[in-house]
Amino acid sequence: MFAPLALIAGILVPLESGQKPLLIRQQDLQIRIKDQVARSTLDEVFENTTARPLEANYVLQLPDGAAVSDFATWVDGQRVASRIEEKKKAEETYDKAKQRHQQPAMLQQSDARQFRMRVDGIPAGGTKRVEASWAQILPYDGGLVTLRVPLQRTADAIGVMRIRVECEDQKRIAEVKLASRQQAKIEQTATGFVLTFEAKNAQPDEELLLTYRTESSRLGLSFVPFKPEGEESGYFLLLASPQELTGAQDIVHKDVLFVFDTSGSMGDARKIDQARDALKRCLSNLNPEDRFAVIAFSDSLDPFSNQFRPASAQNVREAMRFADALRAGGGTDIDTALQYALAMTAEGDRPRVIVFMTDGIPSTGVRDPVQIARRFRDLNQGHARLFAFGVGSDVNRTFLEKLGSENRGGSGFVPEGGNIDTVVGGFYAKIAKPVLSDLSLDFGDSITVAMQYPDVLPDLYKGSQLVLVGRYRGAGRAQAALVGTLNGRKIRIPFMAQFPAKDEESPFVARLWAQKRIDYLLAQNRLQGERSEAKDEIVALSMRYQIVTPYTSLVAVKPRDPRLAQVFPARVRPGDPIVMVRAARDSRRVRVKLPFGGEPLEARWDDEQQAFSARFLVPAETPDGSYPIRVEITARDGRVSETPLTISIDTHAPEMVVWADPVRAGEMLRLHAIATLTPGDLWRALTTRDDRAEALKSLFDVRRVTARLWDGREIDVPLDGHGFSALIETGKTLVPGRYPIELVAQDFAGNSSHREIAVEVVP
Repeated sequence: MFAPLALIAGILVPLESGQKPLLIRQQDLQIRIKDQVARSTLDEVFENTTARPLEANYVLQLPDGAAVSDFATWVDGQRVASRIEEKKKAEETYDKAKQRHQQPAMLQQSDARQFRMRVDGIPAGGTKRVEASWAQILPYDGGLVTLRVPLQRTADAIGVMRIRVECEDQKRIAEVKLASRQQAKIEQTATGFVLTFEAKNAQPDEELLLTYRTESSRLGLSFVPFKPEGEESGYFLLLASPQELTGAQDIVHKDVLFVFDTSGSMGDARKIDQARDALKRCLSNLNPEDRFAVIAFSDSLDPFSNQFRPASAQNVREAMRFADALRAGGGTDIDTALQYALAMTAEGDRPRVIVFMTDGIPSTGVRDPVQIARRFRDLNQGHARLFAFGVGSDVNRTFLEKLGSENRGGSGFVPEGGNIDTVVGGFYAKIAKPVLSDLSLDFGDSITVAMQYPDVLPDLYKGSQLVLVGRYRGAGRAQAALVGTLNGRKIRIPFMAQFPAKDEESPFVARLWAQKRIDYLLAQNRLQGERSEAKDEIVALSMRYQIVTPYTSLVAVKPRDPRLAQVFPARVRPGDPIVMVRAARDSRRVRVKLPFGGEPLEARWDDEQQAFSARFLVPAETPDGSYPIRVEITARDGRVSETPLTISIDTHAPEMVVWADPVRAGEMLRLHAIATLTPGDLWRALTTRDDRAEALKSLFDVRRVTARLWDGREIDVPLDGHGFSALIETGKTLVPGRYPIELVAQDFAGNSSHREIAVEVVP
């Protein structure tokens, strides 16, 4: 039910059991990329084709590293912005607004990448517009920046789908490439490029993949400050990357120790086969000047050798054969394996890397993960970089995250049935060529930098990128430098950084910093247990920077209408329609006085419609026009109020012009329809009715257009700009001739019009 649907966003699924996802009438994604930071806004219009209002769930699946910055819904044609509230309070706000029929929406974080929105008050036979915004730093690899927009096939075609990407960068953009098959248009600009893509009646089946290559200095630096007026401290974003011009002499020679779990549980789901392939891929990525060792472990150790060997072709081949012979069996003694790894990496001038992979928790030896992690950290003291990978569903993620973060490395996880080779091998291919280690930044004496993330800078590898955010005090032009170790010698790479006293052009930098600070605090809570002071700071940051966290939610509620009631539908035909009155559910009494004669109607609460309802009679000869209604509400406390409303009588079926160009068999037929009116219709609306605005609106209120084809198929004809259009498959076996299509257009009052055309299939 919550599978991703078209674009990055998800489906809008009614809460009622058995209901299909709502149709997507329009989908617009606007992405602005500046200096590798992408800010995206997705605007979607969904249609409720049922005869009753609905509440639904909306799922937003974001790329890695992206953070929601805003969302909104539309109520009665007006955009309703959201605000951050603590999670429990937001749920109470939503529930109260729902009871008051204010059509609220609420967005909460489900996990690191998935967000869930509840949307209420999706009108019967109407549409709901939803907007969400997020920001991310795009992935970088060797000068190549990548933007991925997932486009997944949907059950029903999307009426109109548009994507627009605008990009500019401080560095020169040398090449832009659309790696996927969409027919998008790319135009170069003075500082970047613009991509546009549009599809109608779309059923996409692959992602949109865009890459662009940047060229710059050897350091490849982008520095973006932000200093709002009135704040003592500013913010900055720094991106630094050694470019592909780096020579072989700059590659750091390293010692790599592979520690692989071969315990009995690795035999499940062919884990040992995947682990073997991952090890072999890592071995193949060693540089000739590197040295390496392999330790296989279970409840005992099985080292490839007792010392590091040069990564010669012969030694690598022997290690490959060792990997081929690995078999699963025994318990999991993690502590002994890590202590052995520490002993092997304790001495030496080269950078030392431990690549550690396990599928479970300690089962033999020292079994306390906290004790194992503490002992390793204290003995290692940051000398060896440890990269931990967890495999399967029973992994202790907190333990492995702690091992990686406390030892200047990192962690990764392969889900049950996932590809170990892709995760481990792909990771190792990126770190195979270190350029700078033991990094630090020097901003001089006039600038004070604080709360920077990552707090411990990782090593910098060929083709990789350092992404740093932080706060600063002071102002001015700083002669800064990136300091590190290159093949055993200290070096400084100078650059100029401008720290302004005021600069409000890039507010997204503050939100990026706040997101990294929140991520840091959440990680500390996972590793050390939840602390109240950390939770309080997370909530405070969330409130200030409008970031959704596990403790907070975004909630959107339209201010209450000053009227005490609203009637719907607002437009009906003569006959015996049901009037619905949106009033507080706990009202003692709701009475409706109509202009068509008779006693006031007693309205009753309708659970399905979540409103008070009463059936009434509109005489058959009642002219089109707006008529007054008076709604009397007796509140729970006994107070009586009376609200004047109107209801429109509409007997005018929508007039449509329909056409289609000739087509050959097997080609796609495009059917067009547009609402129209005659000069007589316009004259009558303006001269015979006092409610001219309502009269004109009723002439164009086409709710839905469907077409019955010559072969019995019935299709929706979705809204397309100012009209309606659909692409129709003709079939290669269709013989030349003229084929009938019947078009039905229905308005919100329930009036329908029929039009027939003949489509010509040519030889």
